[in-house]
Amino acid sequence: MLKNGDQVEILSSNSTMPDAEWLKYAVTAKARTNIKQYLKEQQRKLNILGKEKLETLFQQFNLPDDKSTIQKFLDFQTLKSPDDLYYMLANGDIGLKRSGNSARKVKRETCSAISAGHSSSPNPSTIKAWLKPSWKS
Repeated sequence: MLKNGDQVEILSSNSTMPDAEWLKYAVTAKARTNIKQYLKEQQRKLNILGKEKLETLFQQFNLPDDKSTIQKFLDFQTLKSPDDLYYMLANGDIGLKRSGNSARKVKRETCSAISAGHSSSPNPSTIKAWLKPSWKS
């Protein structure tokens, strides 16, 4: 415990940003509000980035950018909302499989499904071929 007259050194850094852990130590309502506001803004930015990554993925595989395709991704990853999917994509928790062979295989399967007259949206087993959790790398 600090006593009157004690000297302290305050360390600061331009690269340090608030995280949820800081809420445990914030004493004032204003501090908690500012931390929560910062975290919410960061979440919003990650969701935008994740949505852009998903749109790029859809363009790469000529998939429709519609609710049914997004729902298949959600079902495969067992996620509840598109925001969860966007966050995971932006955060690198899931991503496009790096193997060129797998990517070509999925593209062939998708093209085959389109040429056979089936929906252009891949089924969950096809999605599994090109999405994987990054921790399984």
